[in-house]
Amino acid sequence: MKNIPKKIYLQVDADGDRCEDFKECHGVSWCEDRIHETDIEYLIITRINYRRIIKILAIIAAIIILNIIYYILNYNISCN
Repeated sequence: MKNIPKKIYLQVDADGDRCEDFKECHGVSWCEDRIHETDIEYLIITRINYRRIIKILAIIAAIIILNIIYYILNYNISCN
């Protein structure tokens, strides 16, 4: 799908009826722009964001593995 906004605002209090639980809200709508003070910002995570997250996690895992190897090698050298 094209032109998906990165964030939207959920409008839950347009009529002035405050609900304490989102599941109890009726007539929730959304807009790309904040209309009311009570609008809830909702970030949309796309596949692109998942790919970035996976890349970051892979880099972190590689750093951890390299640190483990480094410490093992240093431990073995100091034991000899």
